[in-house]
Amino acid sequence: MGVFSFPFYDTVIYTYLINTSVVQKLYTLFPSFVGNEFVLQVKLMVSLVWYLFRNFIFPLIGLFLIIFNLYKDDYKKGLDTIVNAARILTILCIAYSVIEVSWLWSGSDYLASILVTINNSLYDPVVQSGWWPPELWPGQLRSLALEPSYFSMIAVFLAPLLGIHYVSDKNKFDIVLAFLLISMIFLTKARTGVVVYLFELVAFIVLSLMFRYKSWWKLCLFIIGLSVLSYSFVIVGDSVASPLIRASISEINTVDETSKAVSVEKALDNYIDSNVKSVSNASSRSNSARFGNTVAMFKVGLDYPLFGVGRGLHSNYMVDRFPDFAKDSGEVKQWTEDVLRKGFLAFEYPVLNEFAAILAWFGVIGELLFITPILYILYKTYRIRRHIQNPTLVYLLVAFFGQIVCFMSNEFILAYPTLVGILICYIKFYENSNI
Repeated sequence: MGVFSFPFYDTVIYTYLINTSVVQKLYTLFPSFVGNEFVLQVKLMVSLVWYLFRNFIFPLIGLFLIIFNLYKDDYKKGLDTIVNAARILTILCIAYSVIEVSWLWSGSDYLASILVTINNSLYDPVVQSGWWPPELWPGQLRSLALEPSYFSMIAVFLAPLLGIHYVSDKNKFDIVLAFLLISMIFLTKARTGVVVYLFELVAFIVLSLMFRYKSWWKLCLFIIGLSVLSYSFVIVGDSVASPLIRASISEINTVDETSKAVSVEKALDNYIDSNVKSVSNASSRSNSARFGNTVAMFKVGLDYPLFGVGRGLHSNYMVDRFPDFAKDSGEVKQWTEDVLRKGFLAFEYPVLNEFAAILAWFGVIGELLFITPILYILYKTYRIRRHIQNPTLVYLLVAFFGQIVCFMSNEFILAYPTLVGILICYIKFYENSNI
């Protein structure tokens, strides 16, 4: 119903709809419908319903139902399938990023040309706002994803699954993969990934304390040590290896030892300030735009608390709802200009907080439905806690909680419904075996 009560129709929106292929064909069959606003609104409603199903309902609910129905009677088979797929994806990302890190640390034009060739075969560059996604992303690792934060969201999902494979198979190659993957998370320098990974690390320790499976403290120490080693590798690589490689390429071979030591110290401080501490600072990096976007979307949800405004219709409602601290942000101004000039069908404000978006789209009812699986999994996990004798559930919960934290900065990715599906299968198995 949000389509028919939408108060922001204008010539930009109607012109966009009139020029769609479906409306053009409809006008050929029924010329009297030309310019009929009701017909255009029906077309918009049908498109948005399809958009809702394709981009939200099927990925969120459909994928969960597929996983649950496939593996509800054999969670081990489902878990093995998901873990092995995660392992393969990790290897592919690492293979690509060997070239990427070499380019980041050397600045080699030859390596840059290889990355550009690969990237152009993976996606269309510079298709949004005149720059995104760029062919290359200087200073930050993004691997096979469109931007560093996207990859970091995938990586914090993959890392716990590598842990599951290691504790079940004791394959030392998993340690190498985990070391490289964690290093890649730190190399993204994306606050989403870095903060979520640190959260996952703390969550793993806390959950291990709660479940107290065999040798839990040894595994916690091992993961902490591996994380410290990965972080050290990144800092030394950025502050020592990279300057040496660039100097070698430039045929400048004199590097002062003292400056190297200082640069490592500065690199440590700069990394923490830029990628961890900056999260809580509204003026750091793109925080003002991100926080402003979230506040504006929450305000829209509070303005329409029962059912929301409908998915895909939030942008025009948000234009005048940004808080004062975000109004002067260049990013917010660019978003607003694109929304007003191109129309919300061609460009919409990005979703930077899933909970705010759900409230704006579907109201309080939608929000409650969205968090129901989260509460269900928490409750059921608590019920079976005494029957768990290995760290598998801990790893799954860490990955699950990590994706929930990712909701604070982006929309859900397919990792979330995948984890919901396999977690419920896992819980059902232990419930049935301990009746």
